[in-house]
Amino acid sequence: MPQMDAVVMVADADAFEASYVSATLGARGVQVLGPFAELTAAQLALDSEPQLTAAVIGQPSVAAAAPLTAALQRRGVPYLLLLPYPSLRSGVAEAGTPRLIKPFAAYQVADWVAGVLADQESATPSPEETIRLRAM
Repeated sequence: MPQMDAVVMVADADAFEASYVSATLGARGVQVLGPFAELTAAQLALDSEPQLTAAVIGQPSVAAAAPLTAALQRRGVPYLLLLPYPSLRSGVAEAGTPRLIKPFAAYQVADWVAGVLADQESATPSPEETIRLRAM
C-alpha cells in the first residue's frame, strides 16, 4: 500500500479493535482519520475531510451503521463493515455489503484497503463488491 495520500476513516465503538485496525493501516502507510468511538463524531469528521479514500466501520449490525454508510454512499466512499458473527446468521448483514465477520485479523482490513486503492488506480470499485472473510 504505497499511497501515503490515502485517508481511511476508522469508526468502531470497540477501542481495542479500533486501535488494532488503525495501527495496522498506519503501518502500511495509510493516514487514519480517527478512530472514532461514536458514529456521530465520524459523520462530523466526514463533512470536514474532502480527501477520504475509504472507511472501516465496526458496528453490531448494518442497521446500526446506516446513517454513516448512507453518508459515505452519497459521497461515493467505499466502506467495509466489521460485524459480529451472529449478524451474518440472522440475516442482518445484507447481500452486497462489503464486510468482515468477526473474528478477523487486521491484515484483512488492510488488504481490503489495498484492493480499494488498486481499484481506484485502475477503475471505480463496484458497489456490489462483497467480502466474506473469516479468520480461522
